[in-house]
Formats: sequence, structure tokens, C-alpha cells
Amino acid sequence: ETLAKYAMAPQLSFLAGVDMLPGEDDAGERNVEDANLEASVEGDVARSLLLRLCRQGVAYQRDVLGESDEEEMWLTVLDDADDIRRHVFPHVPPVFVYRAFLNTMLLAGQIDLAGRLLQAVPPRLPADVAEGVVLSVAR
Repeated sequence: ETLAKYAMAPQLSFLAGVDMLPGEDDAGERNVEDANLEASVEGDVARSLLLRLCRQGVAYQRDVLGESDEEEMWLTVLDDADDIRRHVFPHVPPVFVYRAFLNTMLLAGQIDLAGRLLQAVPPRLPADVAEGVVLSVAR
């Protein structure tokens, strides 16, 4: 539902109609190597999807949905990205979403809102991660 809101639902179409997971034999047994590969691929898909949502969600809300409150749009996208991470990709650490989101906000010039995100209590990002994102964007 959340992905459909941002016209990103087709991203998960590869999951439809899968009878057997990679790494399973006919008896449903899994081998460790294939399970690790599957987790790696699933992690890449999850990270890619969440990163795309962070980068394109606000523009989509503004351009397609006609929203006008910038701060509300940013916070909605953050909540939606974190909701997807929690419910669909629980293996992706929360810090990934907040780091990607902070990076996107800074690149978009949302300095004040990024500052408030960094001052949240409890902090959503460890100080060293936040510092790394800020320095990366500043370069």
C-alpha cells in the first residue's frame, strides 16, 4: 500500500508467483550458501528500494500528488520508509533509512529539517554516522 502511494509497487513484482525460494530443494531444505546469497540479494533489493523512496518520495508527493507543505512531505516520506523497513525488510537496520534520508535532505538543501532530525531524542543516528553523512555531502 505504501509503495503504491509512491508508484513504486512494480518494484516488488518479482516476488509474485514464486513457488520455491532460491536455495530450497523440492523437500524445502535450504543449504547455507544459497541462503546467504538470497539474504544478500534481498538485502540489496531492500536497500535499493528504501534509498529510492528516500530520494524520490518528496518529489513524487509534490509533483504528482500536489502536496505543498515541504516539511510535512519530508516527514511523511521518512515515516513511510521506516514503516516499510520495519514491516517488509526487518533485516535492514534502521540506521540505513535515517542515513539515506539525512543524505537526501542535505543534498536537497533542507538544512533546518536535517538539523532537527539530528537533534531528535532519542537520536535516530549515531553521532559518528551523522558526522560522516554531513562531511560526505559537504564535499
